[in-house]
Order: sequence, then structure tokens, then C-alpha cells
Amino acid sequence: MATPLEGDNALQEVPIKFAQNAEKTMFSGFRTDDNVLSQGTFKGFVGRDTMIPGVTNHMNVDVKNTDGSSSSREYDVYLPVGYDGKKPLPVLFVLHGVVDGNGKGLMEAETGMNNIADARQKAGDGFMVVYPVAGMKDFPNSGGLTKVQDWNSPGAGLTETNPSYDDVDYFKAMVNALKNNGSIKVDADRMYLSGFSSGGEFSRHLRASMPHTFAGVASVHGTRLGTEANTLPGDHAVDISIVSNYDDMLPATGGRGLMTLPFSKIANSRPLEQAPRAAADNGCTGLPTVSRQGNFLVTEYRGGQCNGYPVKEFFLDGDWRAGKLGSLLGRGATGPAQHAWDGTGQGGWPIVGDKNRSIDTSQLVVDELFKYKRSQEGALFRRQF
Repeated sequence: MATPLEGDNALQEVPIKFAQNAEKTMFSGFRTDDNVLSQGTFKGFVGRDTMIPGVTNHMNVDVKNTDGSSSSREYDVYLPVGYDGKKPLPVLFVLHGVVDGNGKGLMEAETGMNNIADARQKAGDGFMVVYPVAGMKDFPNSGGLTKVQDWNSPGAGLTETNPSYDDVDYFKAMVNALKNNGSIKVDADRMYLSGFSSGGEFSRHLRASMPHTFAGVASVHGTRLGTEANTLPGDHAVDISIVSNYDDMLPATGGRGLMTLPFSKIANSRPLEQAPRAAADNGCTGLPTVSRQGNFLVTEYRGGQCNGYPVKEFFLDGDWRAGKLGSLLGRGATGPAQHAWDGTGQGGWPIVGDKNRSIDTSQLVVDELFKYKRSQEGALFRRQF
């Protein structure tokens, strides 16, 4: 009696050369870049949730919304070249600000974070980069005619909240998906948040809304609105904020800036309150130290003051041109930061968003955050998302 794999049902023997070409076709079908084939680090079947090193992996996750519906949400993941799926990797989430589309691709290009992940992997301490993307919302006062991507949660985001869904649920689903993905391993004690502009503000809301999850947060030209979620007692994390005296979108002095008049919530913007609030969250004692470090005036609560988790504000307080008028007329590559993710990456725009290319924001964020692990005192309080 023939078995299912005998006779007419037998699997055909496939020549090795054909199998290799089929594998390449299969990789290309799931990923637009098949350079991974030359790396020799990944072997095996490429399924829907399989992540491949050295390319941008376009992922989806199902999210249950507050109105009872479900949504399939996108996010991108970059694994460093040479990662073999065995060693647990730290995770850095990079959140975009208010944009008119492709927020995740924009941050990948502007930050150059993939290159840093590759360099650290080569040195033995790589990490994965996750680029989430916010949903489309009405631009304030546009009558629904203009849409933007911005983060959505009660108490957070720079545009008005849509009550039908909460992006905190989206991040919970992403964290779960990463931890349960069979092609990677996540170092759950080294997960970090970083965000630009609205993404910086939302990162702080996430850190409090998902207690004992993240070891650190970095806000780049972000702010506080005073409506974000409150952290739980004992939930400590390293905290970095980068602000500028010449940011005319989210001025360091607070309130609205150039181009932000339509955003009513930005009237409550207070970038310089990020560090004092973080110090209170970390239970910091004593006064901070203030020092000049290169382009920055750094205000620092050291780890010994803050239950082991420092709080630092990096303030760009000068300009190579004289005064406000100079900052509007032109910047040049070394003027101290307008509203942009400063560094050598792509992006930036004239007048309000020229990048200072003498400052490597991405390297600074990684260097400051990755020295710290999540406090083990929160292990008993880990939430299952």
C-alpha cells in the first residue's frame, strides 16, 4: 500500500541549483532587498513573520481597538548584519513626529540608526531598531481635508485624540509580537524608547503607560504637555532630552512656535519641564550638575541621585549666527539645532528644520541609553500584554 509520499504523490527531487534560485525568489517575494543571501547568517524557510538581518523587515500586527474593532498595523524592524537569531538583542523604538506620510521610513533615513546597529553588532553588542508608524488623523482646523500621522492616546499626541483607538495598545501588541517571534530573541531588560518631536512626547507617555517595560527614553526636540500618563512608584528609567534655544516649532521656553499655531495642544508645550519631571519620576535627590560638553549645556542628575537611573538634559543654547534673525535667514551645517533630528542622516528642511550635522544625535542616544538595563525590582509587576 502506497504512503502519501510514494507513487504519484511523491515529492519530486529538486536539483540544488534550482533550489538555490527558488530560495532567492522566495526571499525576494517577502523582502524587497535580498542582499541577505550573501551574508550567510540566515538559513531556513521565510515565513510571514520571519525577520532577516541586514534589510528593513516590513511587519504587521493585529491590534484590538478601544471601540471593539481590530486593525492590522504596520511597523518596520531592522536587524543588524551578522545577527544569527541566537543572542537576545536590545530593542530601540524610534518614533516619528507629526508627518504627512511614511513616518517610519522618514525616521529610518533621518537617524541613520541602522548603521549604528551594524557597527555595534560587529563589536559584539548589536541591537534591533523598530520603526513604528502612527495612523492618519485630521490636521487641526483643516476640516478633514488634510491628514497627518500623529500618535493617538488620551493625554498624549500633539493633535486631537481620536477616541476609537489607543496607540498604547499598538505598542503593547508590537512588544508581544517581538517577544514571540521565532526568528529573533529579545533582551526584555534592554528595551528603549526614542522619539522626535511628537514622538518624544509620546515616548514619555508610553514609558508610564507600560510600566516596567522600558529601561530608558530619549526625547529629541520633544516636549511635555502635562497630560501624559503618570509613572508608577519605583518604575525607574534612564531619561534623556535634547532641546534647543532655536527650535521654532517647539520652543524651549514653551508654548507655540513658528508653524504650530493650528495645534491647540501645543499651547501647553513645555520642553524644559522634561528633565525635572523625569527626575521626580526617578526619585532623584539633591541638585543637578550643569556643565559645558561640546555643543551642549548639560544638566544632569547622576545615577547615584536617582536610584541608579540618571536624567540628562542636553541644551543647545547658542548659534553661530547672531540672534533670532540669523537663525531664520540661514543655518549652515553647524548651527545648533532647529527642529530636526541632528546628524549626518537624510532629511531636514529650510528655515525651521535645518539639521546640525556636527552633532550625532543617534550615537548620543544609543551611548546614553544602552548602558542601563531595566530594574529587576519591577519583575514581579511585569504586565502581560
